Amino acid sequence: MNPFSLINIFSAIMCASLGVFSLRLDPRARLNRLSLATCLCFSLWGFCYAFLHAAPARDDLLFWYGLSAPGWCLFSGFALHYVLTLTGKHSLLARSWVYLALYAPGLVFTLKQITGEMYAADFIRVGFGYAEVPMTDSPWFWLFIAYQSGYALAGIVLIYLWGKRAPARREKKQARVLVVTSVSALTFAFFTDIILPAIHHFTVPALSPIFIFIWAFGIWYSIRRYRFMSINLSDVSDEVVYRMRDLLVLTDTRGIIIKTNPQIEKILGFDIRREPGTRFHALLKDGERAGRAFDAMISSRTPRFEIIGEFITSTGEFIPAEIRASIIQDEFGDPQGVVIIGSDLREKLQLRKEIRERTAAEDILRMKNAAIEKELGHAQRIQKALLPVSVPEHTCIRIGSRSDTAAAIGGDYFSFTEFDSGDLGVFICDVSGHGVSAALFLSLVKFEFDRICRICGDRPKSFMEELNRDLIVNMQNYFLTAVYGIFTFSREDDSAEFIFARGGHPAPIVHRAATGGIEELNCGGTLIGQFRSACFDETRVRLRRGDRVYLYTDGVVETRDCERRFFGVEGMMPILRDNGVASLDATLDAVIGGLTAFRGGGPVEDDIVILGFEIK
Repeated sequence: MNPFSLINIFSAIMCASLGVFSLRLDPRARLNRLSLATCLCFSLWGFCYAFLHAAPARDDLLFWYGLSAPGWCLFSGFALHYVLTLTGKHSLLARSWVYLALYAPGLVFTLKQITGEMYAADFIRVGFGYAEVPMTDSPWFWLFIAYQSGYALAGIVLIYLWGKRAPARREKKQARVLVVTSVSALTFAFFTDIILPAIHHFTVPALSPIFIFIWAFGIWYSIRRYRFMSINLSDVSDEVVYRMRDLLVLTDTRGIIIKTNPQIEKILGFDIRREPGTRFHALLKDGERAGRAFDAMISSRTPRFEIIGEFITSTGEFIPAEIRASIIQDEFGDPQGVVIIGSDLREKLQLRKEIRERTAAEDILRMKNAAIEKELGHAQRIQKALLPVSVPEHTCIRIGSRSDTAAAIGGDYFSFTEFDSGDLGVFICDVSGHGVSAALFLSLVKFEFDRICRICGDRPKSFMEELNRDLIVNMQNYFLTAVYGIFTFSREDDSAEFIFARGGHPAPIVHRAATGGIEELNCGGTLIGQFRSACFDETRVRLRRGDRVYLYTDGVVETRDCERRFFGVEGMMPILRDNGVASLDATLDAVIGGLTAFRGGGPVEDDIVILGFEIK
């Protein structure tokens, strides 16, 4: 085999080896994978040209020339992609059209060369190989030259600018090596394989695959000399030291400080550059104890020691710290220095203090909660004592009640009054607030109810006005919603009349037995106990045998399901209508069952009271 073939073989093997070597440095890095792809293109180019120069016949020559086309057509795209990655053009590489621009031209030129002529019109035997006769009259030739030259120039400029702007000297040197070797390789290749053949000066065979090895040598030199495309553990350790939050001190075996991390200067105000020769224990409040521990560790060659001490800042402040020291040994086990790490304990001590304070506060809170629960127990007993033990029995009207209690003490209340005339008064209300205050307010409401009933219990509007005045005078910060009504009965036609007044409370509902119709009974009125000038209307409703009237608190209509939707009057009316022929108790049970199903297992959020009245 002729010398040019051997040199091309050598170049191909070295390029392939460099690609594999760079990949092994960091197989996951895109830069290293692109280096492998570029080197494989060069290797294919050199390998095929080794056999091209030794081809005994034209057919063999054309075979190896066509086989080499992917190598010398595609390497520019891989090389520019490599440079864009190296120089950190990540935002540009995030765009899909960039990859089309990188690789589409090379693929087109490869396809053109394989299927026909694009670059070389003929080959001339020169010495130990062949020189290419360029197709200077073909636009494909000049397009290819522009493509190769443009991509190469762009890559060299990008590397040059990257090195110029790089803050690290190591990166500047890497860029310098890459630029020099790239320019050298491309200049030689351009002169021998493009300029000389273009002026019909065929003195040397095609040497580009050999000159490309100069660039490969630059990559190898950068890797070996400046750790190019590999992780610099020294740089990484320096970065870790720089960023660590603990205090770090490096001393010699005498305890003299050699190096510190920025936290020492930031927290303690100590700068080794201004105070050379300082011993480590001089930074501590109890320096003598730390010095003895340090000397004992060195003399006995104990691997480490730990103490709790206090650093002294430049302002005289003491910083508690957990101090750990470890000996640095050489390959023979002799101490070379000591690494000392101080962990600032201020946050930990502050946290312990806060935990103690919080624990004490929780103990106080538990005692207060116990007292509140005790008071709530009293409030529950008060509320229970205020409500009727049972509904009254009446000759003209059937009465039923159902209730469900929330976890908190609520303010729902109802009561009945039987007049000497045989009429029946009913009062239902919901007071503001919860807990003990609501229970105490209910006590006042019951007292006022009993008192006002004796004065104007047969006049619902007057009843509400008197109740409003009394509450404003006696309980200015509380209010309630309520309905007060009276059932009067006619002995002549077995009819009845419901006369009522309403103050901000859910409207009563009437169900007509004859028609099955159901409706809300509207009546004007505002909150009770809030406004001195509050006005209340009075409404009269004629009732026949079998007709029913329902009174209820807002806990019924404001019951929520799992999706936080309200039950509403719209949810209650169908139940009352569908159970209109059932007994009054069965209808009330159906309403409670409907509420339970609507909650879907959720808790009772507010007290629920529903009263039913049916004319006999």
